[in-house]
Amino acid sequence: MKLEKVLDAYTRRLARAFLDFWLLSLIAQKPRWGYEVISELRARFGFSMGVSSVYSVLYFLEDEGYITGEWESLNGRQRRIYKISANGIKALQVGKSSFVNILKKFGEG
Repeated sequence: MKLEKVLDAYTRRLARAFLDFWLLSLIAQKPRWGYEVISELRARFGFSMGVSSVYSVLYFLEDEGYITGEWESLNGRQRRIYKISANGIKALQVGKSSFVNILKKFGEG
């Protein structure tokens, strides 16, 4: 297998495995709606994540109180705008710390 394909596969797996933290990170930067999040993920990782995957994680994050969602109307269209909560900021910090610890373990072997 070519190195490029291996790296692409790793990128895809990591992006999906940490999708909840990527979403929290994006929403922490500024309030966003679902399609905007999907577009930003595509731009960052170079591939599209499934719409249903992204929305199911958004719903989970909202149910757990890590983000809040409000319907807003823009040009006659309804959009659900997501904002990070105080608990979401804490969860993001824990997630980043966990990710750093995992990466450090690679250097121990």
